[in-house]
Amino acid sequence: MPSLRWRWRLSLARVNSRRPSVGGCRGHRWSGRLYVASACGASLCGCFFVLLKGFKLSGGYNMGAAFLLAGGWFGVAAAMTAVRAWQQRYAAHRAWAIRSYSQVLAPMLYRYWYVAATALFGYRPPREAREYPGGM
Repeated sequence: MPSLRWRWRLSLARVNSRRPSVGGCRGHRWSGRLYVASACGASLCGCFFVLLKGFKLSGGYNMGAAFLLAGGWFGVAAAMTAVRAWQQRYAAHRAWAIRSYSQVLAPMLYRYWYVAATALFGYRPPREAREYPGGM
């Protein structure tokens, strides 16, 4: 884990050292714009999907509500990253970028835990998910 942290810090130092007066290299700006556009699009589509399903996902209503909130927060964090960069508030921009990246990382780690917990303890979906035809 420390190696990942240092890799992240080194890449930030490299971006900021190229043209610090402009806030980094051109590639950082364009990849950031692509990231924000993709994140906001994914957030809107994910929230729309949860609403279309009526919060009845494979994990039940709780999972639907959690995914709706997490997806909405992901879009907000990505949008705030762009807003703070546009305002040239780079410390706040960095903080919002880390929040947005964490929102991407959290579901991936959840999936790893889910697979491990299923293998170790077994899994039985909630009753409302089993009774709903669109569920499991």
